[in-house]
Amino acid sequence: MLEDFMQTVTGRILRIQPNGFGVVRLDNGTEAFFDRFGVLASTVRRVGRLREGAHIRAEPEKETNGVIKLTRVSPA
Repeated sequence: MLEDFMQTVTGRILRIQPNGFGVVRLDNGTEAFFDRFGVLASTVRRVGRLREGAHIRAEPEKETNGVIKLTRVSPA
């Protein structure tokens, strides 16, 4: 699970749903969820658009199983 990772993980955005949640496939093959509205607008504006296929760097959320917080988004 995500607890086995170091502090930061990487992957790609698979799907973003209209309700604001999305699915990410991490580089080790596992999938995790994220909340699009939890991403700081300034971070996304600076490093790229939040869209399907984009590369991400994320931190696992503490206390929540399978949810990550996106810290960087790069163009697809």
